[in-house]
Amino acid sequence: MIKLLIYCLLLIILLACNSDTKETVKQSSSDYIKELIANTQAELATPNNQVVDHYQVLLMGNSHINGLEKMLKKLIFARFPTKQVTSSSTQDLYYLSDRIKDKASIDKLINTPWTHVILQAQKYSSSGAYSYPTDAAISWIKLAKNQYATPIMFPEHPRLGNTTEGLRVYQLHKRIAEEESSCVAPIGLAWDRVIEHYPEISLYYEDGNHANITGSLLTAFVLYQVITGESADELPYIAAIEVAELTQDLLRQIATYTLEQNPACNF
Repeated sequence: MIKLLIYCLLLIILLACNSDTKETVKQSSSDYIKELIANTQAELATPNNQVVDHYQVLLMGNSHINGLEKMLKKLIFARFPTKQVTSSSTQDLYYLSDRIKDKASIDKLINTPWTHVILQAQKYSSSGAYSYPTDAAISWIKLAKNQYATPIMFPEHPRLGNTTEGLRVYQLHKRIAEEESSCVAPIGLAWDRVIEHYPEISLYYEDGNHANITGSLLTAFVLYQVITGESADELPYIAAIEVAELTQDLLRQIATYTLEQNPACNF
């Protein structure tokens, strides 16, 4: 009986110690992140990394970045077969406002010399009636620029049947870029153009929210041109991407036209 009591007492002490340790680690991470963000320089010019020997692209976002990592790599290799391309993406579903509290995400950004950091998952109101803070997005932009990486804001494409969301989300990201200089990829505007002029082309997965392979390719064409500065319209047909040749040609043209009308970066 005495041995059992001693065992229970030791177990309680160990659990309490572990709890204290976890809380200390959590607090330490929080302090580390706050200090890091506080020490970033603000209002730096957006670095221009369009011409490099090694493209190192990090995509930070939620489910809307799925598949883009490999697709972007194929597009860049199609234009620059002798250059090195490294791409990586986050595997969680954080919004930018949640990710800024995650030490692993911050370490992923600052521990590799990325040339481009694509930022997706700024919270926004589906109805447009509410506003969400943008301070986390601004912190991510500053962190990227302090690492000499080009920050590229990724406004989501509109949901199926929503004719105003693409422009509204794009304008939200433009306002963020006006506050802290960064590139803004006009993804929703390119989608709007396809939806309006070529309704026979399906861009959506069956949920009406996420992109199918065709929609992902359109998004990738826009991002490719922002990353490299090279016209997406001049890319060749890529048989390894399972989208018909004529459709690829049309999507390339729309991506380039959209960027000509809405330049992403102000270098």
